[in-house]
Amino acid sequence: MKRSKRQYRTTIVSLVLSVTIFLAASTAVGSISREVSETFATNGYNLSVEYYSHSSWKTSNVDETSTDPDYHGDLEIPNYADRENRNEEYKNFFEEIAKNSNVDTWSYCFQCREYSFDIPQSELYESKTGGVPDIMNYSIENGVLKTNLCIMAVDDSAYKEIIKSTGKTPEELKGKAVFVNDNRKTIIHDDDSREVIYEPFFKNPVGMTLNGNIKLWDPDDKYDGKRGSVSIEIGAELTSAQLLDEKYFVNIYERSGSIIIPLDDYMNTIEGWFTYGGMFINSSNSIQLESDIGNMGKSGIYVENIDAYVKMMNAIVLLVGVTNIFNTVSTNMKLRQKEFAMLRSVGMTGKEFDRMIILESIFCSFKALLIGIPFGLLTGWLIYFLIEKMSYTGHSIYIFPLTAVILSITVVVMIVGSIMFYSVSKLKKQNIIETIRNENV
Repeated sequence: MKRSKRQYRTTIVSLVLSVTIFLAASTAVGSISREVSETFATNGYNLSVEYYSHSSWKTSNVDETSTDPDYHGDLEIPNYADRENRNEEYKNFFEEIAKNSNVDTWSYCFQCREYSFDIPQSELYESKTGGVPDIMNYSIENGVLKTNLCIMAVDDSAYKEIIKSTGKTPEELKGKAVFVNDNRKTIIHDDDSREVIYEPFFKNPVGMTLNGNIKLWDPDDKYDGKRGSVSIEIGAELTSAQLLDEKYFVNIYERSGSIIIPLDDYMNTIEGWFTYGGMFINSSNSIQLESDIGNMGKSGIYVENIDAYVKMMNAIVLLVGVTNIFNTVSTNMKLRQKEFAMLRSVGMTGKEFDRMIILESIFCSFKALLIGIPFGLLTGWLIYFLIEKMSYTGHSIYIFPLTAVILSITVVVMIVGSIMFYSVSKLKKQNIIETIRNENV
C-alpha cells in the first residue's frame, strides 16, 4: 500500500463509490418496490391487464386547410352511427383469461369517460375553501354545468361488495346507479406546495337523473336517436373513503365523481366505442401467466406484472454494483502488472505473493466498506427525502436497506478476493522480463 499509494487510493475511492451507488440505488428502489408491492398486495393482485378500445368506423375525408366545405381531402372525420361496440368482445377476453390455471383470484371493470352530462348548477356543492375545482372538460352556460362523468361497472361479485357500504341490496338498486360523490381538488398555497382534498360534488345526488351524450367531434354530427345517449337514475351515494377496493378507480381522472352501475346495465346501455377495461389478477405464477396472455394474440392490451417489475429493478441495481466493483479491481490489477513482475523477479515466492494478495483484499474491502456503507446509507436517505419532498402524494416509504448492506459486504469481499486471485494466476503465467519491459501496460 505504501509502495503504490496512488493506485491503492484510486482503488479505495472506486470501491467506496461502487458501494455508495449500490446502497443508494438499493434504498431508493427498495422503498419504491416495497411501496408498490404492499399497495398491490393490499388490493389483492400482482398482475393487471388493461385495454383502451378505439373501435373502427366509417369515415369521410375533408381537407382541414380548405375554405370550401364541399372539398374532400385527407382529414378523416368519423361517422359516429357506424362505430362498433366492443364491450362484449373484451368481456369475453377477460373471461377467457380467468380460465387460465395460473389465475388464483380475479376481477375486472369497465370505464367510459366519453359521456357529457348537463347538470343544473344549483345541484352542485359549493366549496368553502375557494379556488377552482379540478374538473376536466367542463363549461358553465346559463346556470348549467356541462361536464364528463366517468361511468364504470365491475364484475358482479365486486359490485355486491362495493354497494354494501350504501346499506342497500342489488335488488333495491336494480335499474339505478351508485354515485361516488367526491370532487378532487388541488389547493396551491403561496409557497407553491400543493394539497389534494376531496369534497362533495353534488349536494344530494340520491334521486337525481343524469342525462348524457357521447361527446361529439363536430357540432354537425348527428346520432340516429338510438345510440350515444344515456339516462341514469342515482339510487345511492358513496365517498371514495367508503370504497373497499381502490384498484378499480386508479384510472379515473375526471375528478368530478363517478357513476357505478351493474355490469349488465353497462353492457346494454354504454357504448363501447371508447372504453377502458381493466382486469386485476392475483397469480402464484405471474411470469407464466403474462406469457400465456401474450400468446392469446389480442392487440391493444397492456399487461403490468408487479412481480416482474420488482425483480427487474433489484436485478439492475445488483448488476450495476457488481459491474462497478469488477471493473475497479480488474483494472487495478492490470495497472500493477509491472509492479508484480518486479516483485517476482527479486525472489518473492508464490506463497508470499498469495499472502500479500490476501492482506490487500482484506484491507481494500473493509476500508471501502467502512467508508462506503455510511456514505451509501446517507445518500440513499437523501434520495428518499428528495423524492418525498417532490411528491404530491407523500406516499413513499423509507426502508432501511439491511439486505443491501449485508449483500454489499458479502459481494465486495468475495469479488475483490476472487478477481485479485484470478488476475494473479494469469500474471504468474506471463514472462517476467517482457512484463517489466512493457512500459505501456
